[in-house]
This record gives sequence, structure tokens and C-alpha cells, in this order.
Amino acid sequence: MSYPQRTINRSAFIVRPKQPFLYWLSTVEKALGGGLSKIDQNGEGAAFLIPDVDIIDAKEAGRFIESKWREIFEQFLFDWLIDDTLWPKKRTLKMFRE
Repeated sequence: MSYPQRTINRSAFIVRPKQPFLYWLSTVEKALGGGLSKIDQNGEGAAFLIPDVDIIDAKEAGRFIESKWREIFEQFLFDWLIDDTLWPKKRTLKMFRE
């Protein structure tokens, strides 16, 4: 059987946790008595699709990501911890970058 080819005109970027995130997550894990088996000191990341951009125009991609930082951050937090009451209360662009 042959399937028609489909093209997805999207670019992707990966959000990888850095040390501040891993520290926060380990603190939450300790407070919960363990159970967050997804902690990965190697920085397991999450891929996100964004509108297609040329590699030459990385600034455009950066602007798009920064315009959507809150949604991206919250999805990343949700992927690690479903209970949003345990998420950092004052989430900022600076915190997202860190």
C-alpha cells in the first residue's frame, strides 16, 4: 500500500532543563516523598513545533519562542508535574530562560 507524502512545514526546538529547574524539581520530589521518576540529571528535553523558519533567520524563531514563553514553560512544567499548585508561582521569562 502506498501512502501520499505529506509535508509539515514546521521547525522544532528543544527545551532542556538546566540546573535551577532540576534543583526545584528535586526539592518538590523530596517534599512529595519521592515518586517523580522522570528526573534526569542529563537534562531530558521536550521538543516543540513552531511555524517554519529558515535556519538563517534564527532571530525570528527566538522572537516567536519568547512571544510564547509562558505557554511553552507551562507545558514543560506539566510534562514533569501535573499538579500545577506545585509549580513556581511567579513564572517569568528570566526564569524560563534559566
